[in-house]
Amino acid sequence: MSLLVVGSIALDSVQTPFGSTADALGGSAVFFAMSGALLHPVQVVGVVGDIIQSRIPLDNRVEAAIYLPVGQQPRRNPSWVVRASIDAATLGPELRRAIASVDPDVPIAELRTLDESIMQSLAGPRAISTFVVFLGALLITGLYTIPPEHLIIPQREIAARIARTGDFPVGSSRLETWGEQAILVVRRGETEYAALQAVSPVDGCILNWDPEALRIVSPCGHQVYDLHGHSVEGLTTEPLQRYAVFVRNEIVYVTRD
Repeated sequence: MSLLVVGSIALDSVQTPFGSTADALGGSAVFFAMSGALLHPVQVVGVVGDIIQSRIPLDNRVEAAIYLPVGQQPRRNPSWVVRASIDAATLGPELRRAIASVDPDVPIAELRTLDESIMQSLAGPRAISTFVVFLGALLITGLYTIPPEHLIIPQREIAARIARTGDFPVGSSRLETWGEQAILVVRRGETEYAALQAVSPVDGCILNWDPEALRIVSPCGHQVYDLHGHSVEGLTTEPLQRYAVFVRNEIVYVTRD
């Protein structure tokens, strides 16, 4: 059975009459584990105050991380971080020999400095920022170079297409569905249209247009409406829902009034 040590792991700066050091591996868990290892096998569970990943993201998010020994959680493509004061090109061969002495089957695919890793992590966000700035410059340039009389920004409208005016004779009607709504559209003149709900609120039947009486009637009961949706005969005075109608490029559209 091994001895479990739980405590903090940190980088300490120590100064004694015999010398000083900065950012040395320390913390209560480290010191206790080193002492206990002289007498018994030790396992360590420690808490660190910061991790290197929290310093790279642009949004400054701090994400939780758990560090486990390689023997406890082997990885297919591990990364090794080494802190040194000498040039990375000089350190490379020594690192390869040190890792090979532990496991000669582990390949070393790439060596790079911390600055190179940071630049690589920022390459994507920087490219997106550059692209956005470029698009903004194009938009501003276009707005200043297009003559005002040719700068037309169409208004977006939520509308349902009914028919072309040439296919919609005067005096006729069209029954259209718009989502879950049924709409009865009547052309009563060259430029006059009416659009009303097509379901009778009394009996739930689909309403019909009577061109001779100029009325909207229910085939299931005696219920009659005018082209404004007002009840003129029947069991209810509840009006029909109305919709706005407009024509654009010889196409009839219906939108909510």
